[in-house]
Amino acid sequence: MTRKTKDVITIYAFALIYIVAMGIFTWSLSDVGTPVPATENAADTAIICDRYTLRPITQTIAYNQLPEFPSGSEFFAAASLLTAYGYPVDAASLLDYMNYSDDDFVTSYTGNPREEDGYCLAPALTVCVNNFLASLGSHIGHAQNLTGLSWTDFYSKVEHGQPLAVWITSTYGMPLFYGKAHFDGCKKYENEQVVVACGANEDGIQIADSLHPEKIQTIPTSDFRQIWEACGAQCMGILEE
Repeated sequence: MTRKTKDVITIYAFALIYIVAMGIFTWSLSDVGTPVPATENAADTAIICDRYTLRPITQTIAYNQLPEFPSGSEFFAAASLLTAYGYPVDAASLLDYMNYSDDDFVTSYTGNPREEDGYCLAPALTVCVNNFLASLGSHIGHAQNLTGLSWTDFYSKVEHGQPLAVWITSTYGMPLFYGKAHFDGCKKYENEQVVVACGANEDGIQIADSLHPEKIQTIPTSDFRQIWEACGAQCMGILEE
């Protein structure tokens, strides 16, 4: 074999190695995909209210609020809702993420959930859950105050497996209002209970109620609608971004 022939073979060998190496490098880049830049203000991302959750919900459970938290149904409903999305949390730990006030029961919590006077509405619980989600450092979505949702939209969401925290009554009867109205007519009612509506069928609306943690309760659809709307159609959901 002449020296010229050896040089030609060497050149082809290096060329082949280069081609193979570049092919492997290109394949590795395509496998990783295009990097997605981090969004500093992800918490400000707009949420579409009528979009169904992308995360499958397989089961909604009710935690037991008694005897320690006689008026803490808000926190236990929030824990039930978060657990349904795969984020089990101790209801008591959510107290650290709530805002508190002496008289603002709409955007804050008034009273003491460990006593009989604890109370808040959907805006306050929404902030509490969002504070908790932010502490996880993961933008899985946001809690959103859906108060005033139409019955058609409410029923559609629950029927399609999207659990929602709702304000009804502990007796499954009509609300017993008392006291002076605050914040555009919002008024307390003494038999308040926050539950998670987690299903709908011909038998009625299924709810996870922390006063009845042994099983999912069912309220006839017409009764549930009347109670829920009488309580102000208060509602909160978790929506994925």
